[in-house]
Amino acid sequence: MVLALVAAFPRSNLGLELASILLIFTSQAWNMTFSFYHAVLTLPRDLVDVCRLLRLRPWQRFLKLELAAATIGLVWNSMMSWAGGWFFLMASEQFSLGDRSFRLPGLGSYLQLAADRGDPWALTLGLLTLIGLIVLLDVCLWRPLVAWAERFTLEEQAEAAPPRSLVLDLLRASPALHWLRQHVGQPLWEAVAQLLNRLQPQPAGTSALLPGLQPAHHERPRSWLRRGGALLILGLLGLLALWVCWQGGQLLVQVPPATWLRTEEGDPVLTAVGRQLAEADVQEEKRLFRQQALARIALLRRIAEDLAAAPGHRVDEERYLERLREHFSEGEAEAQLQTIIDLGRYAEIFTYQEEAGVFALETNEEAAEQPTEAAGGIRERNIR
Repeated sequence: MVLALVAAFPRSNLGLELASILLIFTSQAWNMTFSFYHAVLTLPRDLVDVCRLLRLRPWQRFLKLELAAATIGLVWNSMMSWAGGWFFLMASEQFSLGDRSFRLPGLGSYLQLAADRGDPWALTLGLLTLIGLIVLLDVCLWRPLVAWAERFTLEEQAEAAPPRSLVLDLLRASPALHWLRQHVGQPLWEAVAQLLNRLQPQPAGTSALLPGLQPAHHERPRSWLRRGGALLILGLLGLLALWVCWQGGQLLVQVPPATWLRTEEGDPVLTAVGRQLAEADVQEEKRLFRQQALARIALLRRIAEDLAAAPGHRVDEERYLERLREHFSEGEAEAQLQTIIDLGRYAEIFTYQEEAGVFALETNEEAAEQPTEAAGGIRERNIR
């Protein structure tokens, strides 16, 4: 699904945003799903019998019994799921596919970038922002929900000190919200209730003791119409699933086979390049890294080609920043270019004059004067 969303919007961040929302949602939904399932399984028998006696429609039973009984558990498990979603921010706002890196502007990617750069001030600022958001949500959202959910408790004996919320008290006393509930919310809910009553009529044989609950025969939709609608929805979902698989497959075929992990009996296997890198000295290691970097990173290869063709073999960095800004934010474009600069410097593809913001080809004399750097961490990059 994530790959299909990215492939469906190749020149926009919309697919990435939807993919991020999907990842965060799936990290939170299961906890609440099992909470609701457990609440339905443990419903009091007498309440179930009352609903059956009153012959409530399915949607009425869901709202008045099942959802009401599960509300407290849903609120508390929503808090736990939300807390887990904070930890998933870094993974959901950036991911890699082959030689392509996808990153969204957000708090998670900001913290990840600060951690990658080793910037303690930026990391501290991001953490303080995260803590502030958590406290604000607790005061304005979770505490009011916990206090409101106490009305659905099934115990006969009330708590000695029920939870209170100043925000909830202010909302209950608000004249504006009272007016909206009377003039907007109630008429809208009555219209939705009438529509649901037409879609889900009461079963025949309603008790004569409750004449007001007798269904009108003209409100009963035809069974073939309901079945046809269900088949149509299933067909659309099937087509959507096929489209998702197709789009994801189109994106996966772009990944070189060598980038997939190969194992033998659970142990990773080195590729041919990885074996050469493991046995090479420092200079050969850099040569192999330069070869792989130019073959796999399009922007790095473009800079090398432009330097070879440019007069004086010098190119201004602004040329590449403009291209990156077409797809990334200002800060993300600079971060992407800085990664390219670090890779190109290590591979000795070019030099970079930070004060002038200029790329230049490295001459043999300049290369001889530069000290050789160790690159033990590069070996792991060619393990597949």
